[in-house]
Amino acid sequence: MKRLAKWVGILVSVLFLSGSAWGYDALDHIKVAPNGKGDLMWFKYYVAAPNGWETKISVTNTAAVSVVAKVVIRSYKNSTELLDFMIYLSPYDVWTAKIYWDGSATKIYSEDSSCRNQNGNWASAAEPLDYALKTIGTSNMPFCADDSTTMGYIYVVQSAWSNAPLDAVKGSPNFAAAGVSKADIKKWFENKAGGPFVTWPVNATFLNTGTWNNSLAGYQLFFNRLLGMWSSAVQATVLRDYKSTKYLDLAATDRLGSLVSNNSLGEIEAAIAKTEIDLPYVSASDKATVHIFSAVTKYTTGSDCTVSKFTYEGPWYDIYTHADGRVIVSGVEIWDVDEHKTTSEHFSPSPTSGWRNEVEIFAVPHDWPEGHVRYPFSGVPVVAADGVLADNGTSLVTYAGIPILSTVVFFGDYDSYSIEGAWSNAAVTVGGIALPFYQYADGITAVIP
Repeated sequence: MKRLAKWVGILVSVLFLSGSAWGYDALDHIKVAPNGKGDLMWFKYYVAAPNGWETKISVTNTAAVSVVAKVVIRSYKNSTELLDFMIYLSPYDVWTAKIYWDGSATKIYSEDSSCRNQNGNWASAAEPLDYALKTIGTSNMPFCADDSTTMGYIYVVQSAWSNAPLDAVKGSPNFAAAGVSKADIKKWFENKAGGPFVTWPVNATFLNTGTWNNSLAGYQLFFNRLLGMWSSAVQATVLRDYKSTKYLDLAATDRLGSLVSNNSLGEIEAAIAKTEIDLPYVSASDKATVHIFSAVTKYTTGSDCTVSKFTYEGPWYDIYTHADGRVIVSGVEIWDVDEHKTTSEHFSPSPTSGWRNEVEIFAVPHDWPEGHVRYPFSGVPVVAADGVLADNGTSLVTYAGIPILSTVVFFGDYDSYSIEGAWSNAAVTVGGIALPFYQYADGITAVIP
């Protein structure tokens, strides 16, 4: 009991010494959602390939509020935007879709009435959303001809929400009631200047408790429709308190770094930064393992994918990349179950030569049947200005480690399954004060409410 009291006393002292800045930052900064519910999520990869390979995605609204969110699909090599659209979720609603290859193009398909189809009508089984993503290398997507739409990643960002009750005088429905019309949600969202939706900066004053809503959850499923091969569902990477302050619509390409928000891209990177990633593998004639890494904040840009100069929106990638756009990797260790280690190359492609793409996939062939691979990421801490704070943005977010998401996919004779693996998160500080609530960090046991 004395030991516990000692550590509680230290924690209280730190909180008091940090003053009001700590208290404000604790509420303001984006952080990894410990309960899987938030207002920004990534589906770390999708694959839509010939011979039946498809990816299912699902977004759940877990609360008694109506939510409008934007879905953005980006390519695997350069984060080229392939499609964006809005979804309208009534309380406790679930939206589902799949991305598949129809023989000539990558398409998204949904019969869910929470989205509209290509004709502007609400999707249904009779009239589904069945729409081709942009085709790279053609007239409507002339750059990045060596990119592809068969693989990429997806993010969902909350634009607005409301739990306004029934108002018969104004004719607005009860946005806290399950089953509220999606057409009404859309109507009142687009009438943002006078509608009940909490949409920044138009409605800067909250209409309910004064706290931001974090009710979105999600998962993805990778499978082969023709073979009947299914993977286990993988939870989307969900962050909370991103607090997008931009009214999102389809008028512009929205990168996370360009959105007006309470959090900058540097703050997002700090929340997902990792100093080490540890992923298991199995290898045999009838088994295979794939490691997938998603650089969801890198945002390579350029008029030609083969040029040697690039611009990166993500602060970390602006520093730790080679001249040709490859991410600097400090080393890879392959271990078997008997604690043998090798650093020799047994990958395809080689991870130590640098990671060029926004979504990297490594096959793990090896003489050892089972083990794990350690990917260390070290470097000088990155300093990035934070978002809109009470101190007018003079605080600095400092973090080390690569801002990347990882997945392991195992393939067997008849099925496949996916897991997230393990990692060590980076320590995050603001003004020299450690922020353990940003994400779990090794060696930190403090719990910030």
